[in-house]
Amino acid sequence: MTGHLRRMIGCFIAGALLFLPVALHTDTCFRPGEEYTFYCGSASSQAQTVVCDGAAAVFYRYFLGGEVKGESTVYGAGDTTAAALLAAFEARLYFCEEAAGTTGYYAYSPLLGEGVALGGYTVNLHVVVRADGKTAVGTPLIFGGF
Repeated sequence: MTGHLRRMIGCFIAGALLFLPVALHTDTCFRPGEEYTFYCGSASSQAQTVVCDGAAAVFYRYFLGGEVKGESTVYGAGDTTAAALLAAFEARLYFCEEAAGTTGYYAYSPLLGEGVALGGYTVNLHVVVRADGKTAVGTPLIFGGF
């Protein structure tokens, strides 16, 4: 085996060992949509937000580690529905709210982590549908504007 080939194989193995944990760690809460947001340090509106392209969400999740206290993603019009998301997470819907051309669904899913107290309920799944058909889903809540 030539020295050049050995170096190429060595580089390949080193790269694989570096990125293998990233490839195996795919536990974002949601199937990434157009963009993905991580809420770090706090599961409240005081959280530091890290926003990335949906395709990069798995890598961001891996590197943010234990700092992530919540997540949300945005899907394009027609990519999903509130009913499909609630069903996929076996969620119990507590209440809905309509404001400024959006409908928000507040629910609890046994498949997600801890929630926040809201309106006398523990909520850990928040789905918002805009009039243009875009849908956002977050846990425990979607913070900021959508």
